[in-house]
Amino acid sequence: YMKLLISDYDGTLDRNDGVTAEDKEAIGKWRKAGNIFAIATGRFLGDIQDIAKDLGADYLICCGGGDIFGKTFYPIRRFSASRQSLEDLFEYLNNNHFPFAAVRSQSKEFCIGLSDDGKLHLPHTETRRA
Repeated sequence: YMKLLISDYDGTLDRNDGVTAEDKEAIGKWRKAGNIFAIATGRFLGDIQDIAKDLGADYLICCGGGDIFGKTFYPIRRFSASRQSLEDLFEYLNNNHFPFAAVRSQSKEFCIGLSDDGKLHLPHTETRRA
């Protein structure tokens, strides 16, 4: 039987100094035995892609489950939220004094910090001209 191992990255595989040689060897043995290895992380694809490639991950679950990629980083599933949902989320973040947020549109990633008014604001949507 083929088995699946999904591991968190930050604080689990990477415990301050990157992935240990012993962990890399164990992952290699796991995969060589015909099993599947995946990494789950809150990071964006660009922040974890090289690491996943180095570890030979078969799947990559990014953005806390918002995106799922295959071995060659092709998207299997990408979730998105409506503008209203994001506005509601930002209201919650502001009410609870979060200092930053990371948001990804279909083509761009944003790391949003506090504005001069001490609040987080979503980027404006682009309007297209006919």
